[in-house]
Amino acid sequence: MEYEYLLGVIFILLFLSVCIFSVLYAPDIYHWQHYNFFRFKNWLKYGGKKKDIEEEKIKKEVKKMTIDNILKLLKKYNIDFDGNELLKATFNIKMKYYRLILAEKERLKENKRIDELLRQKIKKEKDDFDAAAFQRKADERFKEFMKNRNK
Repeated sequence: MEYEYLLGVIFILLFLSVCIFSVLYAPDIYHWQHYNFFRFKNWLKYGGKKKDIEEEKIKKEVKKMTIDNILKLLKKYNIDFDGNELLKATFNIKMKYYRLILAEKERLKENKRIDELLRQKIKKEKDDFDAAAFQRKADERFKEFMKNRNK
């Protein structure tokens, strides 16, 4: 008889603690489920096919490339490389360095794009600059400074 009450109390405490924890962690669980669903949906829509196609293109390019071509590109883009590693000339090593070369090409393209945007911005500011108005403001500020200095 006493064990039945004790078992009931333990069950009630366990049930209440599960309810409390489910209420406390509900937002985290919802966020986790929503995020995983979003990632899965994007993978179905874009990721799987596109990534596989890109991977196949890269593998074909790497198979075509010789070590000499990879060395030329590494020197061209100033990428550090281990000569001893390249002597092995396995597919994985060639793939690793080819990926580094592609990343460096992408970085340089992005830098050129950003530089061009900066040049356009500077050119626009230069074209909009009014030297006469700037000189008038400078003269006014100088006169104001001289008045305040003499007081």
